Amino acid sequence: MINELPPETQNWHGRIDELAQMQEWLQADNVRLIGITGAGGYGKSSLVAKVYATAQSFEKKVWANFSQNYPFALWGRWLLEKLGKATPEKEADLLTAVCNNLRTGRYLLVLDNLETLLEANGEWHDKTYYDFLLRWLSSHTESVILVTSREQPQLPPNTLNYCRWLPLKGLSTDAGVALLEDLDIQGADPEIREFVKQADGHPLLIKLVAGVLHADEGDVVDISALRQNIFEILGLHRYDSQASIGKILDASIARLTPKLEQLLFNLSVYRPAFNATAAAALLPEEEVTQADLRGLVKRSLLQENKLESGWVFEFQPLILAYLKQQAGDLSKVHERAIAYYQSIAQESGWTIEDITAELEIFHHHCELKQYRQAYNILYSCYNFLDLRGYYTTIIELSSRLEKEWQPSNQDENRKFAGVLTSLGSTYKSLGQYQQAIDYHQQSLAIFREIGDRTGEGGSLCNLGNAYSDLGQYQQAIDYYQQALIVLGETGHHEFLTNSLHGLGNTYRSLGQYQQAIDYHQQSLAIYLEIGDRKSEAASLTSLGST
Repeated sequence: MINELPPETQNWHGRIDELAQMQEWLQADNVRLIGITGAGGYGKSSLVAKVYATAQSFEKKVWANFSQNYPFALWGRWLLEKLGKATPEKEADLLTAVCNNLRTGRYLLVLDNLETLLEANGEWHDKTYYDFLLRWLSSHTESVILVTSREQPQLPPNTLNYCRWLPLKGLSTDAGVALLEDLDIQGADPEIREFVKQADGHPLLIKLVAGVLHADEGDVVDISALRQNIFEILGLHRYDSQASIGKILDASIARLTPKLEQLLFNLSVYRPAFNATAAAALLPEEEVTQADLRGLVKRSLLQENKLESGWVFEFQPLILAYLKQQAGDLSKVHERAIAYYQSIAQESGWTIEDITAELEIFHHHCELKQYRQAYNILYSCYNFLDLRGYYTTIIELSSRLEKEWQPSNQDENRKFAGVLTSLGSTYKSLGQYQQAIDYHQQSLAIFREIGDRTGEGGSLCNLGNAYSDLGQYQQAIDYYQQALIVLGETGHHEFLTNSLHGLGNTYRSLGQYQQAIDYHQQSLAIYLEIGDRKSEAASLTSLGST
């Protein structure tokens, strides 16, 4: 699920001083984090990829591209798997496990596009990343983190001695000239050098202009083809690089065939990297080939990478953001993306990567505002995620539905209450009991409003569980007793026995053992009646303990 492919560094030129500086920092004893900052398109990821490829003396190197706002729990588990380390069962232990395992050797980690993890005000979407960096920088380790980000994240002042930050600017004139030669742009030296200066050495801008020229003039182009239009094409670059890139992208897209133009905008709905088969699924009325994708790469509109399974493609973040801004209604494209992911979904698996297709289907349903269908995906994945401890992934998916979904009928309200229940249960698993209680109270209110007695009983039972874990036993007992009254009417065995079992455990915690035994006996009788052997064993164990 996490993109672990460094970008290709073809057409590499210049950055000699920056490379030397970073390599010097890598060898320093007290440097634990090296960051590259700069606006989009300046080549931050390419520079780090060059360092990453040539870095020596590391036992293992791991690259993570944060093309999405991955929760720490997802990244942390993925990282431990890449390092060949054991993953803790409880998510609460994951941060400590990651930090401790990174101290066992000398590892090089890359966190590419870190700004994705930050909100507009600079706060972290998932504060656990901040806690990780704080703990990392405050303890001795031989491992090093390389970071690329458009902005420097806020870190405690006492950790800054262990960080080195390099603001990245444009290429030197000589490096820009060499890049143009690689891109088959020729011409008189003064004109080429003047172009590089006007472009402020911005690598992406230079590549995009070269793509426009090739579209107009052919394979080998003289820089004089720009003629007097250079200032118009470069726009406001010296003051606003994104404005200039927008103008160049407009010019580049205008020179595409209708087929490639539509393909380019259609591909912007994909989040992970995609291959030619995935691309073709979004434009079924045309024959889409790998050559078409390579044509977009040649114009610097796509990036490519070679895997054992073949070529994969993805967007440079700045270009993707621009395409999303300019795209019209892509509803049909999202529907095609859903159909594609349904065709490759796996029947079973163990890691989060095994349900990538389902998670992408969820995303596209949300983009289409098809929240009922998105809920069904969440419901089908819930046990998979819960059993494997991917709690923050459940919270991420459920929170999106909570924020975006406006239920319009009783059935949707029932499902929306189920979303709140999943949030409550997951926060309870994380030990955040007050948040769990808040969500279960919200679900209880909805179930009562729509007259769903089974749902009401389930929410009461969940509130009992949360208060019991919080140590507020009398409140727990009150909710369990209310649940027994409601569930006695509905005959819902699971919630009923859970309430009886919860009462048994709560009375045992209070030292009232006979009452505890009575409730466990009642739950055991129901488990025996319905043939639930696993829960029968749990009741017998609780009876024995009591």
